[in-house]
Amino acid sequence: MKNKKFDSRDGTHLVGYLSASYSDLLEEFGEPTVGPSLDGKVQAEWEIGSSIGAITIYDYKEEKPAELVTDWYVGGHSPAVLAVLAIRLAGGPFTVSHSAPDYSVVTVSPTLRALLFICGGK
Repeated sequence: MKNKKFDSRDGTHLVGYLSASYSDLLEEFGEPTVGPSLDGKVQAEWEIGSSIGAITIYDYKEEKPAELVTDWYVGGHSPAVLAVLAIRLAGGPFTVSHSAPDYSVVTVSPTLRALLFICGGK
C-alpha cells in the first residue's frame, strides 16, 4: 500500500517512535504526504491509512535535514496503531517503540508485545 492522504489524521497525537532512515521510509511509503509545516516544526510527514485509523510518521523540531533524520515520531488515535505499524514493517530495517529512543533500552508496551506475539513477531 503506497502513501495516501487521509482526512482521518485530525485528532491524532504522539503514540510512539520509529527508528528508520529517510531513504527506508521513502522506499516503504513513497514521498512524504505533507511537506514542511507552516510553523517549521515538521519537515516531512507520511500519513498512512490502517484498519484502525490514521498513522502519521513525522520529524519534529529537528535541526538536521529530514534526509538525515533516523528517529521519527508516530502519531495515531490510539497506541494500537504501533502494533499495526510494527506488523507492517516486520522484517525490515525498522524499530517501532512505545518509548522514546535512548539507545540503551527499547521497551514495548504489553499490548504491542501481545499483538506481535500473536502475529508471529518477537
